[in-house]
Amino acid sequence: MNVPDRTNQTQLESIQAQLGMSLSDVADIVKRTGLTRQNDVRWMLEREYGIKYEDARMLVAILFESHLQAAN
Repeated sequence: MNVPDRTNQTQLESIQAQLGMSLSDVADIVKRTGLTRQNDVRWMLEREYGIKYEDARMLVAILFESHLQAAN
């Protein structure tokens, strides 16, 4: 694992601790909202869960990337 990967993993763990839920839990919430655009999901996470912009942006990128990988 290189330094950027380790940094991203640490940031992701921090976000999950802040939310008190796993990445899978967040993905389920996003599915239930019906939001499909990254900016809409990011904004919802910021507004509803108090996540900082950069953290929400990273979280959304991970969620959408994993969704695209699962679809292939």
